[in-house]
Amino acid sequence: MLCQDCHKQEATVPFIQIVDGKKTVQHLCASCAEKRSGGSESVTVTLSSFLEEDGDEKEEDEGPDLTCAFCGLTYAEFKKTGRFGCDGCYVAFESELDEVFKRLHGANRHTGEVPAPSVAEDSAEDLEGLRQALRDAVAKEHFEEAARLRDRIAAVQARDAEVKT
Repeated sequence: MLCQDCHKQEATVPFIQIVDGKKTVQHLCASCAEKRSGGSESVTVTLSSFLEEDGDEKEEDEGPDLTCAFCGLTYAEFKKTGRFGCDGCYVAFESELDEVFKRLHGANRHTGEVPAPSVAEDSAEDLEGLRQALRDAVAKEHFEEAARLRDRIAAVQARDAEVKT
């Protein structure tokens, strides 16, 4: 697909703009996207503006005193930059992100299609949960579900055995 701005180069960047609650998406080449955005800082400023729209907060209030246990980023730093330090920040700032996501995306929960679970998504921590779900499925005589869970448990155990060797 060609850039929707210059119509010369290949479009590689989806450029999303939200103006007065209306979302528009254009597919641009890298140079046109950079010209439009004025560099990556304007994207950060856009997210930061969503973070600062708390009507109940006073301007001098930095928000809750939250800190990510993994990377040490504070919620105040996150509000200034609009960027997470690591994936642990989602958990650390979860209580505050609900409203941010509502403002940013219009909803705070994913409502689209859910991909089929893959073996790679299962981890050793999930193994006990899978075993409990298997016991429950057998007790309720949901044997097809039990067979599916049995296979997932076997796949996780096989993958974990491969990783250890």
